[in-house]
Amino acid sequence: MHGREKDPRTPWSWLKRWGIDVISTVGIFAVLGIAQAYLKDRPFGRFFRNFEYAVLEQTLLAEAAAADGPEHDARVPIVVDISQIPVTDGHTDRGMLRRLVASLQRHQALAIGVDIDFSPDYNNHFISTEDGKLLGEWKDMGNVVVGVFRQQGQSPGRWLGRPDFRSLAGGIMLPEDDPGYAYQYSSPDQSLGKVDPEDYLLQMPAALSAVVWPDRRRALLESPILTHRVEEGRLALGAYAVDYSSLDQIKRETIAYSPASPSEDALDKVAGRVVLLGDILDARDSRCTPLSRSPVAGVWIHGCAFTTLNRSRVARHIDESTSHFYDTLLLLSVLVLMAIVRFRASDRVNGESVEVMLFSGAAFAVVVWSVVIIEITQVFWPDFLWVSAALFMHPYLKQIGGIVARGVKGFAWGAARA
Repeated sequence: MHGREKDPRTPWSWLKRWGIDVISTVGIFAVLGIAQAYLKDRPFGRFFRNFEYAVLEQTLLAEAAAADGPEHDARVPIVVDISQIPVTDGHTDRGMLRRLVASLQRHQALAIGVDIDFSPDYNNHFISTEDGKLLGEWKDMGNVVVGVFRQQGQSPGRWLGRPDFRSLAGGIMLPEDDPGYAYQYSSPDQSLGKVDPEDYLLQMPAALSAVVWPDRRRALLESPILTHRVEEGRLALGAYAVDYSSLDQIKRETIAYSPASPSEDALDKVAGRVVLLGDILDARDSRCTPLSRSPVAGVWIHGCAFTTLNRSRVARHIDESTSHFYDTLLLLSVLVLMAIVRFRASDRVNGESVEVMLFSGAAFAVVVWSVVIIEITQVFWPDFLWVSAALFMHPYLKQIGGIVARGVKGFAWGAARA
């Protein structure tokens, strides 16, 4: 007569197995979290951010702006290529720029952005002796924004050499490592005290938006589109994902300006449109975007960023503390689910099968939930990719550990024989 079989679900055996699960789960979440923090500013981390951007582009951004805008749509700017205007003594010919801007005004351009750094040198001297007079003329026009790069970390009075020129200023910095994003504003050094949002420097796309729609200016200054900030030295820069779906239209409508034989007819289509002046051939001001291996001119990127701000559904990131809260909440939920699986599994084979299905389903659910949340609320949870990876990998942790152990053993054996 056989004795009664021992129930594998006794409290002690269940607690022991669940304790092992807790240690392994917390361990894999911690390892991936540390790896993410370590790799975020390295090539693999940049690749991962580009993949996150691709998710945004496919699920949110291009959805609302896939079609070309109408020709009169002020939300899609026209680029005027000024690569044929000569550069002398280190600066673009000011006389030709003056004539071009005046011509655009005659053709009733809605707003004009000049993608050239007009900020003075570090001794606060204008780059060209004509700059003071030229900036004064453009200030009187009321719809011109000129580029600031050298002095954008300084107080507003230094952006364009004189305090009364601050209304003309638009930052022209683009992210070096995150080509899928653009900056919304930059802030002067805040180490000496809190800075009033009115002293933030709107970047070119946001500054042009504030010219065309003045009632949006305060919101653009006070509310970063993404709730986190990107730190670059002492500058705090709001960032947002750029929708490049308008790039083909912007390229197609680009006007090649020839100062030798300027065509007034070519400028007829700028009426009621925002216009960006820039050199599309300047390799120093070009970036490879996540969706293109070929460099894209900086002025075209500013154009797409302007369209994103005013036509697309702009995404917001969950801030870092909220993201960590969601990570922890999900981890606790996983541990509770694991406890239920371990307690109810009648045998090892069934338990492992249920575990694979549970964690694979949980990883899939996290991805689907995150995409749905992006589409509904425009809120992006950047940790969902590595959390999904952690969930998917968990049932195979023992096998992965065995592979790693054999690899380490083989390496040690080879090193000992060498």
